Amino acid sequence: MPTVLTKGFIDTDGTANGDYVDEISVDTSVELITRKGTDGVTKKVDSVDPTSEFSIKGGGAPTLALGVGAVSIKELEGGVKAVEKKNHTQKRGEYDEFSTNGKHFPGAS
Repeated sequence: MPTVLTKGFIDTDGTANGDYVDEISVDTSVELITRKGTDGVTKKVDSVDPTSEFSIKGGGAPTLALGVGAVSIKELEGGVKAVEKKNHTQKRGEYDEFSTNGKHFPGAS
């Protein structure tokens, strides 16, 4: 079952200890293909291959694994989501922090 991420408390490992999500950032883009006419002016434009990059920051040490996984972010429906990078910071006398980055491919399966 996917972990549904929203700002606030989440239980990523089923222990009810949870982690805290402070920020979720999503950047969406498409690749544009163009065709010019014989006069050199762009006549046709189409968008293909929509993708999104996401970043999650918060407290604790979530168990989100690297690679393709079952992560569910409210703004990103369907397709495949892959976690590319994780960072876990521990400091003496302070709470743990984490950050995770990945990509969403809505047309993939």
